[in-house]
Amino acid sequence: PKGLAVVPTVPNPRYGDLTGVGVSALVLLSILLIAKFARGFVANISVLLGICIGGVAATALGLMNFDKVAKAQWFDLVLPFEIALPIFDPVLILTMTLVMVVVMIESTGMFLALGEMTGRKVDQAALTRGLRTDGLGTL
Repeated sequence: PKGLAVVPTVPNPRYGDLTGVGVSALVLLSILLIAKFARGFVANISVLLGICIGGVAATALGLMNFDKVAKAQWFDLVLPFEIALPIFDPVLILTMTLVMVVVMIESTGMFLALGEMTGRKVDQAALTRGLRTDGLGTL
């Protein structure tokens, strides 16, 4: 009706913009084609190459620029709590605990599979070291 303003239902007015969807499709297509037709190292880094191809396309379309990168200092000191103080929310803590349990189960399976593939026995001590290292990396 005349005189009524259209209120967007999504906070970001560019949400679902076809240009962004097109760049996303280019990235996905690039990854799939590189993984299918490339060999060796290039096939292994297909996701990275797809992201780079998408970045070049977004820059060419004017969707991405490097102004802030050009203005940034070469070295800077990041201080603890400079951005914000930590929040200890019980729901978030429980969620991350569950995520870490899933990561530990997945890592255990990976360690056992790698041990079987390489013919090396994965004992309790090796599994403990692997999970500690994986946990440190996740931290």
